[in-house]
Amino acid sequence: MLETREGKLAVKQFQKTTEAAHTAYQMANYGMGRTARELSRHQGIDPLAPFAIGPGEPGKTDQLVVLPTKLVIEGMQHNGLFSTLIATGLLAWIYSLWEEEYRYKISQAEDCKKNDVRCDLMNDLRLIRHWVLHDRMIADEKNHKKLKVLSWPSKSGEFAIGKAEMEELQRAINKMEVYKQPVSQKS
Repeated sequence: MLETREGKLAVKQFQKTTEAAHTAYQMANYGMGRTARELSRHQGIDPLAPFAIGPGEPGKTDQLVVLPTKLVIEGMQHNGLFSTLIATGLLAWIYSLWEEEYRYKISQAEDCKKNDVRCDLMNDLRLIRHWVLHDRMIADEKNHKKLKVLSWPSKSGEFAIGKAEMEELQRAINKMEVYKQPVSQKS
């Protein structure tokens, strides 16, 4: 466990920052789901018609994005592609926030090296982040066995990240245990 008030406060600040990010994730999903339902209700929409994002009309001006309407509606569904993209980006951001800012703040408060600040949850997130960014959402068997806090992915192999996984992550962050352990005393 942490010894200083400042170290414990840094953990609380990290938790509050991730709560705000999780709120943004949930609200984005809510808005996308509502928009998908609204688009789906319109009769006569050609599913292959272009859905454009950007100024002007599709094909007549420079559009940022032009996709088939069907793909956009599917992507905005519960746990659809767009939600997954947001979740994986948020997951990477949370880990980076921990590793580059809060782990350092805690080490300063606790008068130890950054690598001596440990958290089993954040090690789980480190592994999952690696699978997401470097292994195309495939958990390898060797490292999957090292997960200690998160229950996902439930087995090695391909996995997805959706609303349930992000909620579990935030619940775990809200209860995270951070401790000091010199690198030379790895368990």
